[in-house]
Amino acid sequence: MNRLILFILLITVTLLAEDKPQPPILLEHNSILRDSVQIEIFSYRIPYNNILFTKDKKEFTASFVLTVEFYKNDEFVKREILNPSLKVKSYNETNSKTKFYQDFFEVELDSGEYKMKSNLSLNSTEVEYKFPDQDFKIKSLFDRRAVGPFIVKNGSLDGSNKNFILANYGNKIPFSPQKYGILIGLAGLDQDTIHAEIKQLDNILFSSSVKSIGTGNISPLRKDGDIHLLLNDSSDIDYYIVSGFSNDLYEGSSKLEISYDTTEMKFDLHTVWFTKPNILNNPEYSIKLLSYIEDEELVGKLLSSSDEDYSRNLAEYWVEYYPSNGMKFNYAMEEYYSRADYAIKNYSSLNALDGAERDRGKIYILYGAPSSVSRNYTEMNDVIEVWEYENLNKRFLFKDFNGTGKFDLSE
Repeated sequence: MNRLILFILLITVTLLAEDKPQPPILLEHNSILRDSVQIEIFSYRIPYNNILFTKDKKEFTASFVLTVEFYKNDEFVKREILNPSLKVKSYNETNSKTKFYQDFFEVELDSGEYKMKSNLSLNSTEVEYKFPDQDFKIKSLFDRRAVGPFIVKNGSLDGSNKNFILANYGNKIPFSPQKYGILIGLAGLDQDTIHAEIKQLDNILFSSSVKSIGTGNISPLRKDGDIHLLLNDSSDIDYYIVSGFSNDLYEGSSKLEISYDTTEMKFDLHTVWFTKPNILNNPEYSIKLLSYIEDEELVGKLLSSSDEDYSRNLAEYWVEYYPSNGMKFNYAMEEYYSRADYAIKNYSSLNALDGAERDRGKIYILYGAPSSVSRNYTEMNDVIEVWEYENLNKRFLFKDFNGTGKFDLSE
């Protein structure tokens, strides 16, 4: 199939594509300074579709219990129990995978290494999510030269560079079209400009001087469903915003390097594709599925390298042949493999996860959801399924000759 035609088909359907579910909950830890005291901020986000809502007159209400425990050297230190409630106005919102409940709580903890245990219970049910233990380290106030970095939605909210929205994805940068920045504070610096570099896969993606946006302390505030970071004027900590790099990041690890005078600091960054199609967890199979749109020579070339290079080869293929306005995140790639996920779930044989290789699955991957599907039965009890694509002026007929659900393309 011509690449241009496929690109148009993929992008057209991408605008209507359903997002993948997020993890049940994302927890994030950040440290701030307030009146010469270090405060630990723990923020969380929960998709609405992971919360149980009940109808209350014209609204839908929900509540849950989030329990977070802190351990130091395997000894219990502190427990936080949160029991928020929320309301939404429509049933569709209660099933949303893209709308979230977000909030934060503050804890004072001594410096040292900690383990955080947490679980989420939905009220009026027996549903409970237990999460893997999370290890984190708190530096002492005297050892801390930097506050953050905070991953924030790109840019300032009000034009004053004093108000930012915390991304709140577990200290990760989402691999997505959304642009993100890094807000970082440096204590006792009194320097207008620093140099910032971001490196990934031995490449320098960002290298620039960054000017201070002002001095002060960070104060978190929950407002309009988001967590805002407000920069006040009550401290001499210099804050800087590094932006204009997030769309250049692939999935995986990268590094932020800050330098000024003779001082250098390095911070590990992680980019995660939270809406990643499941099939991409098997990059070798994902490359083989390119045979629907590519010749065998190119597919063989992508598979000729070592296994650990498959994911990178696949990402570079989509960036080269179906560019997304210079972004490493690729709309066409996400749509193609989201369709493959759907095909495996809905068109596989009874004893194999081969839906992406069956005829209906292949057509679905190439053209997306049909405008209409109809079923008929012949006098021989053969099942005939007809897919119509009105906008594409295409029609496909599949037959199940044995009544086993194995449909083969007939015309």
